[in-house]
Amino acid sequence: MLFLITHWKAIVFGIMIVGSFGAGWKFNSALEAEARANLAAEYELELDKEEERRALISMEYEEKLKTQKRKVKVIYKTVEKEVEKTVYKQCVIPPSGINLVRNTIEELNFDRGLETLDFDVLNEKAKDMNKDRKINILRPKEYLKKFRKQ
Repeated sequence: MLFLITHWKAIVFGIMIVGSFGAGWKFNSALEAEARANLAAEYELELDKEEERRALISMEYEEKLKTQKRKVKVIYKTVEKEVEKTVYKQCVIPPSGINLVRNTIEELNFDRGLETLDFDVLNEKAKDMNKDRKINILRPKEYLKKFRKQ
């Protein structure tokens, strides 16, 4: 007790310091709470404005739909006469037509600077290569079956 009486100034000073820290902390938390409440109120206001804007847009859209529904008219027409087209089946191109197509391809390739592939020559080369290699190019599945059986 004697200690308290002799050092009463230091104890009061300590209590004042702790009290000032506590008051500052409480004041700061009150300021933060007020700032949060203000932000929440502003956010709610923005949300309300956005809801009103969207409601106006949807009302305008509904009005436009109503006006468009009034403009719709159904027109009934019947076909008086149908035209039937003949369907050609098994069209065979004569040799003169095939030559005409080949000549046109060669002319276009020559104009473009390309070389025309002659498939008859390629087929002959493939047959010659087949004779040398003794490979059946025309039926590769049967050729592979020979190796699988062995």
